[in-house]
Amino acid sequence: LDPVDMPCTMAPLASSQRAAWLLLAALLTASPVTVAGVVQPFDCATYGSTAIQITNDGAAVSVKALVLGSGGEYDTLFQVKFSDYPGMAGLNAVAISPIDSKAYCNVLVDGNSYIARFDENGLEYVATASATFNAGAFDLDGNFYVSSSTSCIVSTRVRCKVASYTNVHLFAGYSTTAGDLPTSPSSGFVPANPGSDINIVKRDLNDGKGTLTWLVGIDS
Repeated sequence: LDPVDMPCTMAPLASSQRAAWLLLAALLTASPVTVAGVVQPFDCATYGSTAIQITNDGAAVSVKALVLGSGGEYDTLFQVKFSDYPGMAGLNAVAISPIDSKAYCNVLVDGNSYIARFDENGLEYVATASATFNAGAFDLDGNFYVSSSTSCIVSTRVRCKVASYTNVHLFAGYSTTAGDLPTSPSSGFVPANPGSDINIVKRDLNDGKGTLTWLVGIDS
């Protein structure tokens, strides 16, 4: 309202008015608005099922698909522009869940790290992250693993940060990073640099330890 339209004095609010103001105040100070369901599954019917690559030019992330028979050329499917999300400065560690077929990633916002899901129309934050991760992968049970080749401790051996998010497809999605987002229930270090890409496999290596979950790294 323009200041000249404001009354000099205000009458006491009726009970219904007080309730309305209290509700508004609660909404303004509550945890971030849940927007679960905004992000849709990756559209293989439209985009195909060839290898996907993520490139970052500093202003946006381009999601690209390999053109078969091209000798290594990629077509851009869509972009995620950082300017559309206040404070965003990076997006990496992308993988598609085998449970809900949605793309998940690690994003950097105002210097803080988060796990998010996204598509060509939007992005929603689902959890906080303990480091900036550059590689991500799912196991067949839908657990999301992320690793870092930069958040490492170098002493007598290299130990690099990893984290996992169990049943991440069940996490609510939020439109902002404000409020309490869940954290990784499992994080720690692996005794090697996992490199620029990872995969998750469950194998019995016949070493007497039975079937274990292995993080396989690919460096470049």
